[in-house]
Amino acid sequence: MGASVTENNTVQHLVDILAAAKATGFGVYISAHYFYPTDST
Repeated sequence: MGASVTENNTVQHLVDILAAAKATGFGVYISAHYFYPTDST
């Protein structure tokens, strides 16, 4: 996965998306993910 993040400019695209949202007044909500012990069963 690491190489694909670099090859596809993922970080820059995220920066662009957040900047566009801010510039247009859209709210951005980050949902934290948590791995529950039962998720693997």
